[in-house]
Amino acid sequence: MLIGRSAQGAPWLFRNKQAVKQALNSGADFLLEGTPVSLDERFQIIVEHSEHFERLCGSSRFVAMRKHLTWYCRNFRGAAEMRAQMTRASNAAEVRRTLADFLTRGEEVHAGSPAVHMYPAEPAMLSVSA
Repeated sequence: MLIGRSAQGAPWLFRNKQAVKQALNSGADFLLEGTPVSLDERFQIIVEHSEHFERLCGSSRFVAMRKHLTWYCRNFRGAAEMRAQMTRASNAAEVRRTLADFLTRGEEVHAGSPAVHMYPAEPAMLSVSA
């Protein structure tokens, strides 16, 4: 089973790892579907990852973090714009500010309409078989 690329920017993919292990051990087929994740949760993970990276590697090496940031920015309205902004982030504080600005603009755009916070993690499904 190859899931490396699917996991880039989608660490929640591993939430079902116990079920996958059981399927592989028993020889049963298992269909791993993309887990819906809220935009709030996705953004929280981006912030945590950015801050962790900056603590370990320093802001002078933050450029290496940009590719990870862009992987998180897919499959939601405004993702392309968000990816473009993330390619210019120089530290975790800029990432946090970019996300806050995005959420503020979204609230202004959708004022008066019901908020939609759930986005599919990935449209593709992974098939696991022994």
